[in-house]
Amino acid sequence: MTMSKLVKIKGKLEEIIKVHGVWFYKKRRCECPCNKRIHYKESNKVHGVPHFMHGHNRKGEHHSEEANEKNRKAHIGKYVSLKTRKKLREINSGKNHHMWGKHPSLESRLKMSKAQSGEKSAWFGKHLSKKHKENLFKGRAIYYREHPNEISERIKLMNKSRKPHGTEIEQIIIKHIKTLTNKPIYEQVSIQCNNELYIVDVLVPYIKTIFEVNGCYWHYCVDCRPLVEDVFKAQEKRLYDIKRKTNLERMGFKVIVIWEHDIKNKAYKKILKRVINND
Repeated sequence: MTMSKLVKIKGKLEEIIKVHGVWFYKKRRCECPCNKRIHYKESNKVHGVPHFMHGHNRKGEHHSEEANEKNRKAHIGKYVSLKTRKKLREINSGKNHHMWGKHPSLESRLKMSKAQSGEKSAWFGKHLSKKHKENLFKGRAIYYREHPNEISERIKLMNKSRKPHGTEIEQIIIKHIKTLTNKPIYEQVSIQCNNELYIVDVLVPYIKTIFEVNGCYWHYCVDCRPLVEDVFKAQEKRLYDIKRKTNLERMGFKVIVIWEHDIKNKAYKKILKRVINND
């Protein structure tokens, strides 16, 4: 049984039908030779009804130079405000997004990466000219002069969405160290060592100690991941971690490695207390 209902899109009523749990337009079909029914999305209420299905377009056809010039002139001085951007984000996010609940397999991911890499990429061998870059910069500068309030709003949004440095397990360690000491702690610090630059997770300078928080999956933990498909890659990563630790210790730092399973077992609390309080 198919369900049908009316939806208002840009002041006009359109009839949509539900087939196997997916909504389609009843009378609208793709303009390419496939002639299939077009999917209905909530974003169509803002953008309007599409002429093609997703991925179906006029292949090999291009606009004339006159049409391109008209389109360029029509868009000069027009900008999308923050309010409309928020609306568009809300419409295309969560369950309304066309990829909601869909997870491509590893095979399909590899196919997609191969199809869009090298000479097959749309941007292969293309670079923005200096004039193009200058025009983009001038356009932004003019827009922000005319709309000064939007800069402060954008900065507020950026500050809200800004996440703390490091991973979740690193943040757990940092929070616990702060409960044990009031002295300064630094995270994601770069240290130059033997012509190599190392970015350490946590540095406690007053005891000259570095805490390296390693994820069991990415750092190939021997206890959690004894059997690995790519043995060479795992061995290379483990040897790099050992070399990194020895180089930092030669510089006079005390390096303590805390694994992800230590955080899950809550064994990290004893380690941190022993090191920071010198017990």
